[in-house]
Amino acid sequence: MDSLTRVETWLEAGKQIGKSAPVKENGNIVWWSVGVQKWQGIYKLYTDSFIESKPLDYDSDSEEIVEAADFETLSNLVSSKSPFKIEELAPLKGQKIFNPRF
Repeated sequence: MDSLTRVETWLEAGKQIGKSAPVKENGNIVWWSVGVQKWQGIYKLYTDSFIESKPLDYDSDSEEIVEAADFETLSNLVSSKSPFKIEELAPLKGQKIFNPRF
C-alpha cells in the first residue's frame, strides 16, 4: 500500500492524523502543528505555527481550520498551508491536535 492510500485509509476510518515539528524558515525556528480529520463527511485541516524566539501570543492569527470536500483537494491544501506533505502525517496517540467539531 503506498503512502497516500495509507493516509486516505486512516482518514476514512475516522482517525485524526497530524504532525508537530520545528521547521527553519527565514533564519527562524518555527513550530508547526498540522492536524487532519474527516468529520461528518468533510475533511478538516488544522494549522498553527509560532516563531520559537518570539513570545507566545495566544491571540495570534496563525491558527486556521480549512475544509475540503475531497482527498485530492485536502492533499494540495496540506502542502500549500504548511511545510509538510500529507504523506508525512500519521495517526496521533493520546492528545489530539484539534477538535474537529469547531
